[in-house]
Amino acid sequence: MLSLYDILVNPISTEKYPSEPVDGKYAFKVHAKANKRIVKVAVEKIFGKKVLSVNIENVKGKKKTFRNSTGLRVGYKRAIVRLAPGQSIDFIA
Repeated sequence: MLSLYDILVNPISTEKYPSEPVDGKYAFKVHAKANKRIVKVAVEKIFGKKVLSVNIENVKGKKKTFRNSTGLRVGYKRAIVRLAPGQSIDFIA
C-alpha cells in the first residue's frame, strides 16, 4: 500500500509546465501505479486544495547513443492537476 507521499514523486517545472501555472495547472511526476483518483486524493490531502481535474500521461524514455551502443532512458508517469480558480500551490515554502 502506497502512502500519499509516495504517490507524488516530485513537481515538474519545464517550459511546457512552468512553476507559475497557466490556468491553474500543475504537473507532477507520479508513481507508476498511480491513477487519477489516487492523485486527486493525494493532492487534496497534502496541499489542502480543491482539485477540479487530473490528466495522466505516460512519458516514454528517450533513445540515446553512447559510443557504439544504443540505450533507452527510463520513462515515467506524469499527472497534470487543475486546481479550482483562485487556488495555487507554493512549492518553495
